[in-house]
Amino acid sequence: MLAPNTLAVPLQDVSSWFRYQDPPDAHLPRGEANDASHLEQPREIEVNRFQTGEILFQGGDETGPVLLLMRGRVQMFAEEGSLPTPISAPRDIVESGNYLNIAAHFLTPSRYFMTARAMEPGQVMLMDKAFFERVLRDSPETQRDLMTQMAHELRERTVRLQQEPWCASCRVIHYFLERVPGDRRDAPFTVHLETKRREIAVRLDIREETLSRILTQLEKDGLLFSLERSAISVPKAEQLHARLLACPRCRNKRA
Repeated sequence: MLAPNTLAVPLQDVSSWFRYQDPPDAHLPRGEANDASHLEQPREIEVNRFQTGEILFQGGDETGPVLLLMRGRVQMFAEEGSLPTPISAPRDIVESGNYLNIAAHFLTPSRYFMTARAMEPGQVMLMDKAFFERVLRDSPETQRDLMTQMAHELRERTVRLQQEPWCASCRVIHYFLERVPGDRRDAPFTVHLETKRREIAVRLDIREETLSRILTQLEKDGLLFSLERSAISVPKAEQLHARLLACPRCRNKRA
């Protein structure tokens, strides 16, 4: 679980963690940046350090404080089955600036439905749930940030559910098609990879070597071209889409 090494964070600095680029108290109601008495200041908000491989919380645990990832990356796992050593499948990679399994706090009973494991050393801020709810009530920007994160997670899981019966090649093709605007389907378009290929493979639930093999084959077929490590050129997305539709293994699996 989380390391006991904690730091107290003054209440007046808390709101700056919701969006690090903003000045302190940027998300408190206008005119109240230096007066947070309406939030009934808790004694402290804790910042805990964690190490690579550390479990921050386990699926099925009751939720505690709201966790905001300040530094590092955390991998989320869905626990499948009820065996003593359940099969764990990686589902999401959470970047700094995002909440960890935040949807669990709005459930009844309030239990985590995912397990969080650190991918690298980092820090997480623990906020008392009642305090967080008051900040949420008083800050439209925080409300929007939270809804944006939850909407993104819902979309990711919906796409993953759709792709679950697909072969690895179709998952990779769909990943690139999603990143080509609709009005650029018949012209060359460069897709800039926002994460490392290893993390893309995790998101697609395939091995990194499988991803590399598929990219090599698509490049041989003239459907993709590597410009650099983090950029892929799609000459014509319509051709890539045709390959997706023609896949004999997945043709009958698509809705």
